[in-house]
Amino acid sequence: MRKHSKFIFVLFLVFGCQPAPDFSIDGKKTGRWHQFDGQWLIISYWAEWCKPCLEEIPLLNEVQSLPNASVIGINFDNQSLDSIEKVRQKWGMNYPTVQLNTKAPSQWEMPQMLPAAFIRDPQGQLSGPYYGKAVLEEAVAAFYPNLNH
Repeated sequence: MRKHSKFIFVLFLVFGCQPAPDFSIDGKKTGRWHQFDGQWLIISYWAEWCKPCLEEIPLLNEVQSLPNASVIGINFDNQSLDSIEKVRQKWGMNYPTVQLNTKAPSQWEMPQMLPAAFIRDPQGQLSGPYYGKAVLEEAVAAFYPNLNH
């Protein structure tokens, strides 16, 4: 009996003490921010009612298709994951989008207006927030000078 208790305790320590994921994309697929280490990451706060947010989608789709680059959208209205997925499909977003209650690293600030984006470089340094499509375009162009947007 004692051997089994020790074995169960060790299993609990190994498998039961994993840190919680930072975000959930569809209620099943989860992720951690560190999985983007070594690549560019744009974190875009958006809402469907925000016309400038929707105007950024083609640029963000283009960045998502680049090597060593990813985009994560954060829905500012904190809609359900099902609602977010429907909006993603409706507007042709080819990048994952998560809920507002996503666990963000402590150095991020909550944006005061939309659209807002942060850019995380391959070394994990965060810049931003970038407010508005034109400002985001300039920031992306500085990191990706050959981008066709």
